[in-house]
Parts: sequence; C-alpha cells; structure tokens
Amino acid sequence: MSPQKKMYDLTVAVNKLSRLFADYVQQEMEKSGQTDFHPTTAYVLMPLLEKEGITLSELAKKLHMKAPTITIIANRLEEKGLIRRERGKSDRRHVQVYLTKSGKRTARIIETIQNKAIQTAASGLTIDSISLTQSTIERIITNVHSTLN
Repeated sequence: MSPQKKMYDLTVAVNKLSRLFADYVQQEMEKSGQTDFHPTTAYVLMPLLEKEGITLSELAKKLHMKAPTITIIANRLEEKGLIRRERGKSDRRHVQVYLTKSGKRTARIIETIQNKAIQTAASGLTIDSISLTQSTIERIITNVHSTLN
C-alpha cells in the first residue's frame, strides 16, 4: 500500500473518531435532558471552561475556526444563555467571552461525558502508543498547516 493511501486512510480514521466523539457527547447530553444540544457547543465551551475571558479571535484561533464562524456560534450560545460577552477593559475593541452559570454547568456535564468517552477510547492502549499517535497527528497538522495561507 502506498504512503498516500495510508495517509488518506489515516485522515478518514481521524475524521471518523472526531465524529464518533461528537455523536457520543450529543447522545449523552440528550439523555441528560439537553435535547437542543449541538456538538459544536462542546467544542466552544470547553476552552472557556479552561480559561475564561479570552477574546473571540483567540477562541477562533484555538479552535482553528474563522472569526465570522465563531461569531455566529457565539451569538447562538449567548442567546441560549451559555456565554456572555464583555468589552475589554484595557482595549474596548476586544470582546472577551465568559461562561454564564448555565454555561459552566453545561460545560461540566460535557467534561464528565467526554472523560467517560476518553476512558472508553483509551481502553487497552498504553500511554506510549497514545503519545506516539498524538505526536504523529500533530506533525501531520503542522505539515498541512504550513501549506495554507
């Protein structure tokens, strides 16, 4: 099998894994009564659980999303009462994003669900094999990212 074919198979597998995690989180969120949950919500809330007060542009960069996309998502999350935005104190041009009480509660539920999914996914794997896979994927990301504008 050619290296190109193996690389293609790897990208398909990574995409499948990402979708499976999203589907799992969505399924578990629905079981917990959050029927209007969308996987993107988890993707955006989790970095805010780690560090609140980051700007929308920082959040977009961290999530590898374009600024208009993150703005649309932030609008939806704000409408649902999960986040709030504030103008920066030192620079009013920057908008910082914070979790609301409801947003923190939702993010903690997501975190618990994700930890359960990760525990299942890691079953039978060694820390070395996980680390090698991670470093390989990060190298591929770096290679591809270097070709983009």
